[in-house]
Amino acid sequence: MTGTLDPIELKAKCHKTEQPTREVCVTPDTQEKLLRNGPRQKAYQLYGDRDTGEGSIVEWTLVNASAICDGTRKFSEGGRCYAAKAPYDWDFDGVKGFRIDPPPKQIFEVYVDQNGEVYDWSWGPADPNDDTLPIDHSSNGRFSKGLLWPK
Repeated sequence: MTGTLDPIELKAKCHKTEQPTREVCVTPDTQEKLLRNGPRQKAYQLYGDRDTGEGSIVEWTLVNASAICDGTRKFSEGGRCYAAKAPYDWDFDGVKGFRIDPPPKQIFEVYVDQNGEVYDWSWGPADPNDDTLPIDHSSNGRFSKGLLWPK
């Protein structure tokens, strides 16, 4: 299967300019693992629905991040976490994906390593005091360097 997929090139919000100018990508290896091992819901979160043109919440979150945290400890990968209150999620009924409401009190998180490669994404708990931020966003929480943006 290696070599059959092209990298997915995406833009991400730059913490300095607040514009989607940072280049990131989803490698063919990451895509192959996802397509081979699932779950299919994560594939829809990445690709969206190509039949209807409804979009990727991974891409939406990278561009519309309400928080960027640095030094993520998830999987000991380091890098950054882009987080946003995505307007919807995807589910899969065994045949086709379909849009659903986002989970309550959750924020969508996209993890990008130091090389600009997206390596995971998932819903996580939002901070109970500010639902635009991931829970434990401080430097003594889930991120070794804490909140990079907004300051």
